[in-house]
Amino acid sequence: MDRALLLIRWEGQRMAAGPSGASHPAGPRAQARSLYVLGRRSGVKTDPGHSISSAHCPNCGAPESVDTANACEFCGAVLNDGSRSWVLIAIFSLASTEAQTLIAQARAQG
Repeated sequence: MDRALLLIRWEGQRMAAGPSGASHPAGPRAQARSLYVLGRRSGVKTDPGHSISSAHCPNCGAPESVDTANACEFCGAVLNDGSRSWVLIAIFSLASTEAQTLIAQARAQG
């Protein structure tokens, strides 16, 4: 698998829901940095024509009907194995040992 590392800086507000279901802020806004790890099979090339696409099966063209499915409901093609495009492998806090190890490995490779 080829990997791509993306450093994402984000800010958010922790929210809580009361008994009525209404949400309200639950603490100060927080800033964080996360390392997203994308992967795809070695040798797979990105098709620039598909850089913006709709949610459909790249094999048969059927619409994606279940967001959590790993395969097309119609033709059975696996959608999340990195054989056609980049897939999300992991998300780590930038301060984590895993993230620091991946960054050090990428720097060592040049």
